[in-house]
Amino acid sequence: MSKRIINDSIHNWVNNNRELLAPYKGQWVAHNANEVLASAPTGSALVQSIKDKKITNYTIVFVHPTWFAKPVRFLPIRFKTSKKHEWTPNYEVTIAGAAQHQTVEMLIDSGADEVSDIIIGREVIFDTFDVAFKQADEMIVFKKREVITNKINH
Repeated sequence: MSKRIINDSIHNWVNNNRELLAPYKGQWVAHNANEVLASAPTGSALVQSIKDKKITNYTIVFVHPTWFAKPVRFLPIRFKTSKKHEWTPNYEVTIAGAAQHQTVEMLIDSGADEVSDIIIGREVIFDTFDVAFKQADEMIVFKKREVITNKINH
């Protein structure tokens, strides 16, 4: 047998004619080497249809819907290297009360993990103190200001 005869045989017809099987997704199909002879949603219904039409020399195949699925595309993912470093924002802070001033080293956090429309840039809201601290040769002063919030009591 030559290769052409094998490719045109009844057994390879499905691979060579998938576009003809597209309307029969999820159904059972009877075919010969030339065409689709019958189709039905169940195998038993297809066998009955073949008997009624008195068809001989056929092959039955289930047309699986995944035969017509588009191939999976893998998208590239690029990773950037990152550097880990210890970061503790400890600054020298002068706390000024009504009668005295006290200089301490303390942790200053920007509050970036909280969502607040009032905190803008380097502004930090302290409830009871005016705060000044030195960072990289610049003096930053935060003044107490009143914050109005709407609290709902449940």
